[in-house]
Amino acid sequence: VGIAGTVVGIGLGIGVLSWVFRSFLPEVLPELGAVVSLASGSYLAAALVGIVATALAPLLTIRRLARMDVPSALRVVE
Repeated sequence: VGIAGTVVGIGLGIGVLSWVFRSFLPEVLPELGAVVSLASGSYLAAALVGIVATALAPLLTIRRLARMDVPSALRVVE
């Protein structure tokens, strides 16, 4: 799930970046003539951050889960 979310996030990020550059930049700064391009290091950094954050998220709740009284929590759900 973390890898899929990272891939979707990178794809949507590229789409939004391209849309902003193609829609607004020519109106605001037409003389700039910027080209949308991302380095491979940016893709790698985004992928690593997304995957590491997804992997660490369950570890951050271990203390809370250790203190939880599961049987009484399940009784409330019933």
